[in-house]
Amino acid sequence: MKRLLIISFLVLSVFTLSACGEKAFPRNAENIYIGTIAPQGRFWVFETDAGIFKISSTFLDLNPYLGKKIKIHGQFSKDTFFIDDVKIAQ
Repeated sequence: MKRLLIISFLVLSVFTLSACGEKAFPRNAENIYIGTIAPQGRFWVFETDAGIFKISSTFLDLNPYLGKKIKIHGQFSKDTFFIDDVKIAQ
């Protein structure tokens, strides 16, 4: 009986704590977002009307886009959005 109580407690704890993670940014099917960027440590952050998430790009220089409204295309890898293409939003 004591084992059953301990196992039940552990299972309940796992379900309860699994909801404590960081809120995921809403992803769209096209992987296109419009917003503004700002530097933050080794990453850039991208702010949209829906929220803020980290972005990164291996090949693109994002400095010319600081303070401008841009349109980015790419894909998420864990909590970072890797940019394949960036354009000034119209």
